[in-house]
Amino acid sequence: MVMMNDAHRQTEQALASSLSPEGSGEVEEVGQEEPAPSRSRLVGEGGQKEPAPSRSRLVGEVEQKEPAPSRSRLVGEGGQKEPAPSRSRLVGVTGETPVPLKSRCGYDLVAVDLDGTLFDRDGHISKRNLAAVARAREAGVHVVVCTGRSLSEAAGSLDPLQIDGPVITAGGAMTVDAVSGRTMLRADMPDELVVRLTRFLCGRSDHAVLLLKDRFETGVDYLVVGDGLLDPASEWWFANMPVVVERVGEIGDDPYAGHTVRVGLVKPARAMAGVVRELGTVFGNEVFLHHFPALKGAEDGPGRLDQSVHLLEVFSPETNKWSAVAGLAGQYGIPTSRVAAIGDEHNDLAMIDGAGLGIAMGNAIESIKHAAQRVTDDNEHDGVATALERILSGEW
Repeated sequence: MVMMNDAHRQTEQALASSLSPEGSGEVEEVGQEEPAPSRSRLVGEGGQKEPAPSRSRLVGEVEQKEPAPSRSRLVGEGGQKEPAPSRSRLVGVTGETPVPLKSRCGYDLVAVDLDGTLFDRDGHISKRNLAAVARAREAGVHVVVCTGRSLSEAAGSLDPLQIDGPVITAGGAMTVDAVSGRTMLRADMPDELVVRLTRFLCGRSDHAVLLLKDRFETGVDYLVVGDGLLDPASEWWFANMPVVVERVGEIGDDPYAGHTVRVGLVKPARAMAGVVRELGTVFGNEVFLHHFPALKGAEDGPGRLDQSVHLLEVFSPETNKWSAVAGLAGQYGIPTSRVAAIGDEHNDLAMIDGAGLGIAMGNAIESIKHAAQRVTDDNEHDGVATALERILSGEW
């Protein structure tokens, strides 16, 4: 069990308080309206279906910024462009800055990716990694999970960490409270950009477009748009994750406009490459994007990375993991020079590049290793634990 000392707990509570609706921030507060009622709903793995006229909702088993200026890049399979000024709407609340917790090593905050980093290939967190996270917290280090998943997609796997503070999700688009699920900060994409992107992708792909929504605000994780196919990787993901999914035929029918943080597409890698090239030409610096192998399910086990199927993620230009990490560090009063980040994939590049200490996993792609100052062991050999142990010892 991961334990926290009193000073650390007080600091986490101060941050939660500073981001609560009672704070005196200038950005809009995230509302807490009741989610829209479901139309056709499929419950669990074998639940009965309730017929309805239009949208269908798929429900899994459980319910589930003000970011600092980013050095983000437009990242495809290798291309990199500096983003244009953002037109996204940042929604959240801000308040007093909590007193920073001074660690007993060179870094006060360590941002850790999940898939391919803290998780092993089976999606588990090893005992050694858990023990290393506990020791880092006891030493006064804020260990912050920073994942491309939504909280719904990550929550169950995070239970062993006993997190009682912020988690950065959706590739940096949302910062959420791990206990309540409350959205603390959210970087919405402009509605007109979402509409143009969705129509562009629907017109150039035989696969449906996936809009990631704020579950706390809308009651829905994904809105599937269009009559296109769902890749088997997406079908497996929706069937095995506790996510709520609705589908509409056209983006104009989106009942949750204003709450999109990411536009996505999953399809075969060869076909994806052409879509990404054209998307980059048409939208340029209006977006920040990356694409990488998707998890594809197996009947007898957890999902594995499938190089033949790619996941495309498109955000507003300033939205990435580093913008969220830097913003959270600012809330703690921690300079970015005292932030370390550990990751392995394209969506980790901005935080590896921006942190005071960027650490690549042994299994990381080459661009991550090139950007990092250090390389640790791979995720099958407790690379996160190795990195944390070296940070705590002062070796790194």
